[in-house]
Amino acid sequence: MRRKAFLLGVYATGGQVLLLRELISSLHGGELIIGTSLFGWLIWVAIGATLGGRSKRPTATTALFLVASILLPVMIAATRLIPFVVTDVVGELIPLSTAALISVIAMFPVGIFSGWLFSSIAREGSVTGDSIVTVYLWEGIGAFAAGVVTVVLAGNVLSTLETTVAIALLVIIFAPFTNERRPSSRQKFVHGIVAVGMLTVVLAFNADLAIDRFKYDSYSVEMSFDTPYSHQTILTRDSSVILLTDNVVEATSPDIQTAENLLIPPLIYMPEGECEVLLIGRAEFGVAQLVDSLPGLHITAIDPRAKLTAGLVDILPSHSGIFRVESDAARFVTRMSELNKYDIVILNVGEPGTYRVSGIITGEFMAVLKLLMKTNGVLLLPTRYDTDRYVTTETTQLLGPMVNVLRSSFDHVSIWPGASTLLLASDGDRFNMEYDSIIARIDSLPYQPRYVSDSYLFDRLDPLKIDRLWGALNDATMSNSLDRPILPHYQAYYRASPESFDRRFIALMFSGRALPYVIGGILIITLAATVWSGMRRRTFGLFVYVVAGIVSLSLELIAFYVHQAVAGSLYSEVAILIGVFMLGLSVGTYFAHRAGDFGVEIGSLVMLLVAGLWYYHTFRNIQPDVLLIYHIGFLFVTALATGGLFVAATNRYYYGRSLRNRGLGYAAELIGSAIGALTATTILLPIIGLSALLIALSVVTGVTLVCSIIIGRPG
Repeated sequence: MRRKAFLLGVYATGGQVLLLRELISSLHGGELIIGTSLFGWLIWVAIGATLGGRSKRPTATTALFLVASILLPVMIAATRLIPFVVTDVVGELIPLSTAALISVIAMFPVGIFSGWLFSSIAREGSVTGDSIVTVYLWEGIGAFAAGVVTVVLAGNVLSTLETTVAIALLVIIFAPFTNERRPSSRQKFVHGIVAVGMLTVVLAFNADLAIDRFKYDSYSVEMSFDTPYSHQTILTRDSSVILLTDNVVEATSPDIQTAENLLIPPLIYMPEGECEVLLIGRAEFGVAQLVDSLPGLHITAIDPRAKLTAGLVDILPSHSGIFRVESDAARFVTRMSELNKYDIVILNVGEPGTYRVSGIITGEFMAVLKLLMKTNGVLLLPTRYDTDRYVTTETTQLLGPMVNVLRSSFDHVSIWPGASTLLLASDGDRFNMEYDSIIARIDSLPYQPRYVSDSYLFDRLDPLKIDRLWGALNDATMSNSLDRPILPHYQAYYRASPESFDRRFIALMFSGRALPYVIGGILIITLAATVWSGMRRRTFGLFVYVVAGIVSLSLELIAFYVHQAVAGSLYSEVAILIGVFMLGLSVGTYFAHRAGDFGVEIGSLVMLLVAGLWYYHTFRNIQPDVLLIYHIGFLFVTALATGGLFVAATNRYYYGRSLRNRGLGYAAELIGSAIGALTATTILLPIIGLSALLIALSVVTGVTLVCSIIIGRPG
């Protein structure tokens, strides 16, 4: 039974993480769909656990493992093809509501089988004298193993799809040997045939390349691969090279217009001579084409995707004027803030639809970034928002918080309207230049621009156009910050069609009308805890299950958000973070099960409360280099407390008959976790902010602690 629980942990966590990676990549939903994906996963697992627990006849776990393992790579491949089904336009973004619905549905097959397997294994354990706690323990150990394997393999050695096949093969091969009896010849034959067939398909052709060639049949697919950060596809047609990152066009070559908009505007405000430029983003597309024409320019380009750099070597020419650094922007800025100084910093980070990009456009990041800039240096933040002829409400909602971030960090901010609006900032009064002086400065450059030229700028820098844009942005009061990241949601609003659900929902969130619902929800939870405290001691156990799920999953998602926003990466670390959390659950379960007294419930609630409050007081002061270790420790402690609460709730609800727990308690905790997954970072974070969210979770935990003390021991 323990071997089956271990294998279940490998399958369930490996499948969950890999599906999550693929959903983020294929739907380009960023972290906004992490919550909905986990919500779907938890709901399906809860349904599977309930169905399996209520089944009158036990289901053969070996057969369940076989079918589930076949479904896992099938779902990964299907997820990668989903954008092709929704739209046939290359790189078109999928609306948030559609992506959220897809993320829930995609988790259905694997989630159902994971839950059913858990109940089936628990049923077998009850016959041999092992409780559900033992299943929980060994599943957690298997989950940690899967997390370590996934973070090592996926994006580094194998692609996401190849890693999925590797995990599926592992489960198929070892599932027959988890039974007490030796596997029959028939079992060996069936599992062997499936394993050989799956391996043959993978080795026969490059599945990643084949899928992308099917999706982008009107282009030549040069390369398709995963990095620890994203899925990359390089397309060519005629003389153009197109870089797709997570199914969205990141850059094209040649692209002289974009290159000029990145380099020429900040150069205008710098004195003549050599100039050190820090570019956060890719340099091969566009920017590299101008380096040879601007001999005084020395560019340091920051991007962590080493595999992408190697893949572009044979496709695009290299340039000696560019020094590439393969690092996350946040880590580079923190490490180098006292060593290197730059005249110009260009934040070519793309649309702020993810917490990674949103974390860069914050006052916290700007404060550290300024340490890299020379006195009165210039920062350029290019955007893709059109303010050439008119300024829409949607554009103002995005540009307003960006401008407010720059205003709070720099003494002077300038705006260039246009098809792609540019934001410039400096502590020096560099932007107070007459139009004739700007043109004279352009004429003095060794490279004569085709787009950022007199005929182009005369209309773009029209004072009336600039004043109109400033008039719209001066009314914007909100700012983007680590505590309250609003840009990803406004980006989702911007990309949605006018009458879509996305727009109505996001408008409600930020209108102020949603705040009473949030406060009312917290009060309802508190009132519910008080009502439960007056009921039977046994019944309170179900409430403990639910609270453990809500608080622990919310804290886990908060850790994901902060890690992504501060360190600039999550795609590769999510497996180890989930694995550590599952390991903490198993260790907490083990020691709480051995203790077996009422002190476990009180101690676990106190530990969970302290962990949340400690995180509230410390998360802003952790450097990116140690952020992963910090979150590993935090999630491990949180999971320890959650594992203890699972045992305490089991002892209370199933007092004197804990072996009868075949899934109801597990399902109750999963329902609580699903509530936390759906509400914590997807809905509540941009409305009330991170600090208020942590306090609210602490209130829920504290009320549960008080109720537990009032009710007393189970029995």
